[in-house]
Amino acid sequence: MNHGAYVSMLINGLEDPRIEQCVINSGYAPNSRALFEFLTNQVLRKGGYVEPDDFKNIPFMLAIEGRRLNGYSICVESVVDASPYAPDLRWALTEANKATSTERIVAIAIKLYERLKQRRDKLEQQKPEQQKNQPDTQPDSQTDDQQDGQQGEDGAETPQNGSGDADQDGEGEDKGKPGDQPSEKPGDGQGGSHGEPTGRDPEPTEFINDELRSIQSDADERRSRPHVGKPIYLEFNFR
Repeated sequence: MNHGAYVSMLINGLEDPRIEQCVINSGYAPNSRALFEFLTNQVLRKGGYVEPDDFKNIPFMLAIEGRRLNGYSICVESVVDASPYAPDLRWALTEANKATSTERIVAIAIKLYERLKQRRDKLEQQKPEQQKNQPDTQPDSQTDDQQDGQQGEDGAETPQNGSGDADQDGEGEDKGKPGDQPSEKPGDGQGGSHGEPTGRDPEPTEFINDELRSIQSDADERRSRPHVGKPIYLEFNFR
């Protein structure tokens, strides 16, 4: 069954630490643990970590916290306990740490997605009750002095947003709250399981490509290495 991009990222976030631990345990690359740990911390130093309640970046959080369970020395503090999804995240991380196959990781990711949706729905239901219990600190109406301050010398009402040119050429249109704007964090995007937003890629591929771009060969701009098949012949004029 196709569960969408968000579940795929949950799988990656849980599977990558397991694969790395398999490589370490194999002994084929004696320095693999140090390299994996260094790469993880470099990704965090460049892009930072995620917020505890950032639903779309839970896959990235799982990838980092799974590596922490592998024994890596991570350069940022854990945010799992501060997350509203903490019970579900701890369950998934514990189960993934014991998993011995990709099939088991997939099952954990699917179950985790179901648990995350249920908890998010509960949190959304609790918000109206919390807002209802909060005291209303907004004034019911403006005072006469406030109303007088909004009138210009010619009696015309002035804008309240501090700009006299507002609403001209569409500049005064409501652009939404800050949370409605696209995030500037690396890897943020839209499109996932049933419309779920997807965040930073748990895999460090983009980071590695960015780091290698400065030493990339000109030949790679024509065709990625290794070159397989019929060779390409170029003519050079040295005059």
